[in-house]
Amino acid sequence: MIRTAAIVAGLLIASSAQAHAAHEIVKAEQAFDAYTAVHGFTHGFHEWSAEDGVSIGPKGPRPIHKLLSDAIAKDPSESDAPSKLRWWPLRAAASASGDLGWDLGGWKNGDDADGGWYLTVWAKQADGNWRWMVDTGAGKAPLTQVPPASAVITDAVTTAKSKTATADIEAADTALDAGLASASPAAYAKALAADAIMGGADGVPATTADARTTAVTKRPAGVWQRDLIKVSAAGDLGYTWGHVVDQGTYLRVWRNDGKAGWHIVADIFQPAAK
Repeated sequence: MIRTAAIVAGLLIASSAQAHAAHEIVKAEQAFDAYTAVHGFTHGFHEWSAEDGVSIGPKGPRPIHKLLSDAIAKDPSESDAPSKLRWWPLRAAASASGDLGWDLGGWKNGDDADGGWYLTVWAKQADGNWRWMVDTGAGKAPLTQVPPASAVITDAVTTAKSKTATADIEAADTALDAGLASASPAAYAKALAADAIMGGADGVPATTADARTTAVTKRPAGVWQRDLIKVSAAGDLGYTWGHVVDQGTYLRVWRNDGKAGWHIVADIFQPAAK
């Protein structure tokens, strides 16, 4: 089972604002799933994605909200059949400013024997509603290996606020990309949080030190380039996504651990389709 960050030595209990925002994200994810079950994939993913929402998969990042907007505009009468794709949150976390967060969860598709994990980055919009910014897979495996819906773990970690968050994340992200040019495990050793999740296209997401060590060796050597960075208003949480030239797309969620510095709490790599 995924380990809550509350047991990591040296970290304090999160603020009530963070805990509240994390619970809001859980509710938003559950509402997103319920809406899609009734209204179908196209309308569900359109309704719950931000205007600049991006889906990351084997074909790279895709502006999913715009693509679905165009599809609905082309045929306003379109009505999806109820979607068989179901999912549920397992772990969630948010910024101290309550405007940015993420969650990891499981999914299944109808009666298929296989299922998997997703990772979604959420942002509170100007109207006060949560909408997802990035949606990606975090692994695929037989359903017997995917935890069922149950009590959700919300990260109990206090984050440090920063006025230089964007520059700090850019520096950390760039340093990691440079180290990964030669697939250096040491580059990841410094960047990963003690409770980090590492996922990809296949297999169970890595949540232990040994599993992460194995996952690191599977990250490709090559030219890693950042394409986007966004941070919370508090400057305590942010995310980046980018690509490895000709090999795939990455998503990283960064957390400010105060004196310990910035660390990756979620790291996903999606290999490019061949």
